[in-house]
Amino acid sequence: MVIDEAEKNSESLRYDQKIESFDQSTHYGRLLQLVGRGKRVLELGSSTGYLTDAMQIHFDCQVVGIEIDANAAALSQSRGNRVLHLDLDVADLSDVLMGEKFDVVLCADVLEHLRHPEQVLRACYKLLSDEGRLVASIPNAAHADVRLALLGGQLPFRPMGLLDNTHIKFFTRSLVEQLFECSGFRVISVARNRWGATKSEVSPNLGLTNQWLNRLVMQDIEAETYQFIVTGEKRRPADELKALREEESNAFDRVDIVVLENGYQKADDVYQRTLDLINYPPSRLRFWLASRAGLVSLERPLGKAPRFDTSDFRTFSFLPPGQCAESSFDPYCSELAKEQNSLNDAVNVAAILKKIAGQSDAKFVFLLETSTLPGADCLYNLVRMARNYEAAGEAAAVLAARPEASLGVMPQANSAGHISWHEFSGLLIPLQKLSKLADFDPHLRTSLSQAQDMCFNAWASGLILREISDATYFSNGSVGFSSNFNHQFLDGLRLRFRWGTTRNLLSYLRYVARTHGWLATVPKLLDVLCSARNVVSTLPPIATNMIGFSGAGATHVGRINR
Repeated sequence: MVIDEAEKNSESLRYDQKIESFDQSTHYGRLLQLVGRGKRVLELGSSTGYLTDAMQIHFDCQVVGIEIDANAAALSQSRGNRVLHLDLDVADLSDVLMGEKFDVVLCADVLEHLRHPEQVLRACYKLLSDEGRLVASIPNAAHADVRLALLGGQLPFRPMGLLDNTHIKFFTRSLVEQLFECSGFRVISVARNRWGATKSEVSPNLGLTNQWLNRLVMQDIEAETYQFIVTGEKRRPADELKALREEESNAFDRVDIVVLENGYQKADDVYQRTLDLINYPPSRLRFWLASRAGLVSLERPLGKAPRFDTSDFRTFSFLPPGQCAESSFDPYCSELAKEQNSLNDAVNVAAILKKIAGQSDAKFVFLLETSTLPGADCLYNLVRMARNYEAAGEAAAVLAARPEASLGVMPQANSAGHISWHEFSGLLIPLQKLSKLADFDPHLRTSLSQAQDMCFNAWASGLILREISDATYFSNGSVGFSSNFNHQFLDGLRLRFRWGTTRNLLSYLRYVARTHGWLATVPKLLDVLCSARNVVSTLPPIATNMIGFSGAGATHVGRINR
């Protein structure tokens, strides 16, 4: 196919933009605010220089651009910009720009176009000043529209956007963490540009008529994240950092990390690769995997991908043409429906914690769910704060990491960082207090309700539940949710009977009965009254004030998804 010069120029200049706003209301405005004023900037993928011009004219920056496209680079150079025409996958920037130092490296939607982005970032590491920072925007390959397109058998590449046809790498939040950490950068902030499901340029002509699939996709906080806007600062690459920590490992407390597997996410090799970035001496960590099959102690690395000879498509046996029954898809869907209840049965965390309490010699237990992953510094910051509280003689505390983004279910911490409950992910518990916290209602079926019960139990045991702002975790996909009305309803009743007041209980009963009728509601209430134990009198006033069983916060506890 022959491409004439006009078409070639049009293709090479497709990223050219006109920036009209420099505030937080636009994508480029957010990036420019993070770059700041009066900075010396290295801009990767500078295109026609539209961001270069904005930084130099409106933000008083000095900018060196790098651009692979000759036409775009020439256009930028014609306006007096310093632009180097280079292929980042071939050139070593640390050699090309040897002797120069920059305050900011800006990667505006460029890393996904590179074959080896980690090598490019390592070169940028050498060019940044000690106080310099890396600012990058990266498309989210797990946006709901990409998922839905694949569900419909499509992969709709476009000239620009989420599935730009020149994208080589694809990133989720955990893969962003891996890229930065392995390249020598610490992630210090992650912002998000959001775009609604079925509204982006790759939106398929596929309505989500299946309620279960709809909830599964949208139960991930990142489902509507269009781009991550990530700021990083320099530190040693992950392998060097771990080696340094290991040298002083005796100064670190032993921690057992317990990964609670839910029905939708596995602790697979990709998950474990991110866990391996935890900024803590490996010799001071032990990993446990808790699933419905039981509790298993694991050595690092936690696990591996299937052996090549068992996952090599060349060894697979395929059905010959015409042998796929027309109805083969329907039974599969039926099997999915049958499996929903068993998938949503949460791990019995009370039993798991009791086993850990009897077998562990660590000082702390760190709880995670496979629907989330910790930031590289999350555990380190939690343990550091725990030791600070201990040195200050404060009461024992259960420390909670902060969700980097939330579905809106989590309650807000007060000015002192106190919270009434927290999901299992990111909880650091002193081992000596673990046996007390394991004494929660064994009949609870959902993970969320079990977590709420355990946290209320912490208050009742005299422990402080405190959120630490500089310890964060992030989503690893859809959280486990129960589509079973009985499970959610019974958990809601049990929690309100156990920790609430009569008014809380009656209010919840009326709320459910309006939808499902009293004939379905009363028998379940009787079942709860016969087996649940009321312990509300042991809660301190601060806890009862924060629990919020009535009013707008009622759906936080025993939440019913409709």
